Amino acid sequence: MSFESEGKEPGPRRLSELMQAAKAADAKVVFSQAEYSSKSAKAIAEAIGGRLVLVAPQSPDWAANLETMARSLADSFANGGAD
Repeated sequence: MSFESEGKEPGPRRLSELMQAAKAADAKVVFSQAEYSSKSAKAIAEAIGGRLVLVAPQSPDWAANLETMARSLADSFANGGAD
């Protein structure tokens, strides 16, 4: 789910809705673009007891970025998001 709308951080009400939706989905990992503020993503990750993974889709090392995302997804399914 996306938590930004038109490039803006969510307000308190929307942030609360996102936290509830993430808990209901049993989400364990929250991805955020390294180029942007991760404040809301960090708050959501903390609220669900998950972890925040920063990715950089604009990085020239796209292969390493893709590997980071894939490993984080696999870990979240294998052991509930624990490192």
